[in-house]
Amino acid sequence: MLALVHVIRHRDYTLQVSVLILEVVAVLFGLAQLIFGIGVSGNVIASLRILGLVLFTAGIAITFISRIRLNDSYCPAAIKGEPKELVTSGLYCHVRHPIYFGAILFGLGFESILSSPFVFVIFLSIPIFLRQINREEELLKKTFPCEWSKFVKRTPYKLIPFLF
Repeated sequence: MLALVHVIRHRDYTLQVSVLILEVVAVLFGLAQLIFGIGVSGNVIASLRILGLVLFTAGIAITFISRIRLNDSYCPAAIKGEPKELVTSGLYCHVRHPIYFGAILFGLGFESILSSPFVFVIFLSIPIFLRQINREEELLKKTFPCEWSKFVKRTPYKLIPFLF
């Protein structure tokens, strides 16, 4: 709830509200699957749920650790202000936007635990994440021009390690 209040205070909140809506829809689909039995028919493969639990836990951990590492430099592009420093260590030395990567893992894990056929909803958030990533990278490039070019060379992956 506090996140929603924080988002609404700022003019350019459409992106954050879109992501929030996608997350709520994914959770509602998951709850519908639990309550009404909507989902994969027959026995659900236990390994899928175990994989989902691993992805879910990893996603939470990656998001939490990445956010803590940013500390006072946390500054989404939609919010006025500038980050205090360019964080390039920790998980940020493997991927430039580990918080978004963690959110994707979290969503995939959540829907896999529930064996939900609505797991595709998570993939709808990727274009929204990419738009926000581009905005954040423009801000970082403008704020830290020298450090940014070095960081991009050292960390070529924006969202998914070793892939993209």
